[in-house]
Order: sequence, then structure tokens, then C-alpha cells
Amino acid sequence: MAKLARLNRELKMMEKKTRPGVFLRPVNDSLDEFQASITGVEGTPYESGVFKLELKIPDNYPFGVPVVRFITPLYHPNVDLAGRICLKSLKIPPAGDWSPSIMLVDLVAEIRMLLKHANPNDSLMPDIAQEFMLNRAEFDKKAREMTEKHAVPRNEASCDAEIDS
Repeated sequence: MAKLARLNRELKMMEKKTRPGVFLRPVNDSLDEFQASITGVEGTPYESGVFKLELKIPDNYPFGVPVVRFITPLYHPNVDLAGRICLKSLKIPPAGDWSPSIMLVDLVAEIRMLLKHANPNDSLMPDIAQEFMLNRAEFDKKAREMTEKHAVPRNEASCDAEIDS
């Protein structure tokens, strides 16, 4: 019951205050799963892309951490081939920074910022992290190519519409 009340409150707050480049909506009335899309951050190899994510909300939310993964493939040291994300906010303390005060939309916004501020020292993909640190031009080229292949919208639809596809 606390989970539903909290998520309904968050949904009302999202209507009033949006986050640039972040779109989030529930998949069903039980509010146990959300879909999100984020736009790539300007000045990065991801800037032309729209990336889809899924969020699974645990029964003990907001005390339990949502399980978040990218549906759209991307080339990034902190995202593995299954779309799992290495981010401190997705882990409970002491290993991570998850706090019940973090709202879903803020969590997704933080994931969007990970596209600009990769953490190669805490990577899921060691080879990509190595390339990120030692051969940034090659990393950027591969990330841009993967973005163009998997994340660039094929029509003029808005990012919000991209969630529907």
C-alpha cells in the first residue's frame, strides 16, 4: 500500500515538474513496472539517440531499489550487453547510494547523466572502460555508431512517442 501511495505521489509530481530529456510512464495500473526513454546528452556520442529503459519496482519500494536496465543497446563502460547499469544509486548502502528519498524520475535523470559522465573505474565492461580511458576517439566512434544503429529515431516522432514503440 505504501508503494502505491508513493508512486501515485511521484506521478503527480512528474506532471508538474519535468526533467529535460527524461520521459517516464507506468506500464500498468499496479505500478510495478515503468517504461522510460532518455535523450542522449549534447556533446556526447549519444546526443542523437533516444534510449529506452525498463524499471521494475520492488514491493518494498521506496526502501527497495528499482531494477533498471536499458532496452536500447549502447556502447558504454557502465552498461553491459544485457542492459544492466552500474551506478551507485542503483545499489543499497554501504556499497551504494540508494535512498528512499530518490524519486524514479530523478533516478532516470541520473542515468541520463551517466551518458555524459561515465565511470570507467567502476565498469561492467572492462574492455570498453579501457578503451574509454586510453583511446577516447575510438570509443566515441564506436559509441556514436551504435547510437546511430539502435537509438536514432527513424521518424519525426517525439521522444515521448518513442516509449510506445
